[in-house]
This record gives sequence, structure tokens and C-alpha cells, in this order.
Amino acid sequence: MYGICVRMGVPPLYFLDEMEPYELKAIINESDNVFKSQCEDVRKIQHAIYQSQNSKTLQLTDVQKFPWDESEVTNVPKRSKDEREKYALEMQNKLNNQ
Repeated sequence: MYGICVRMGVPPLYFLDEMEPYELKAIINESDNVFKSQCEDVRKIQHAIYQSQNSKTLQLTDVQKFPWDESEVTNVPKRSKDEREKYALEMQNKLNNQ
């Protein structure tokens, strides 16, 4: 209850008496985005302070790294135009046959 009422700004009386389950689910799902946003704001402030005191150009990830900074690199095969068209037709046929 503390996290929802204080961190997310929901009035306690509304939370206890009136809130519907679908509202609670939406707030819980959004809480991760709020947390990430707050962390990003702090990192930007840190970056501005550290950059002003450093002669090198710093990236945001040089100041502080978060788990969501790691991007997953997927290997996408390079295909010629003919191969892409053939693949698109195959997918279209699969969708039409369903």
C-alpha cells in the first residue's frame, strides 16, 4: 500500500475504499515506468555534474548503468530483394491459409 499511495500518488482513502482491481493492475504496471523515469532523471543530473568536471566526453552509461541499458543484439540475416519478396509471399500464404 505504501508504494502505491506514496510513490504513485494515489490517495489512501481512494485506494482502500473505491479502487477497482483493473485500476490497481494499471497502476502496478505503470510503477516500473515511473521508477525507470526517476532513475533516468537522476542519471541525467549526475551526468551534467560529472561532465562539467571532466575533460573527456562522457556517455550517460559511463555515469551509471542500469539493467535496461543493455540492448539485445539479434542477428538478422541479410537477404537480397528476391529473398525478401519470397519470404513475404510465404508469410502471406501462411496467414491466408489459417
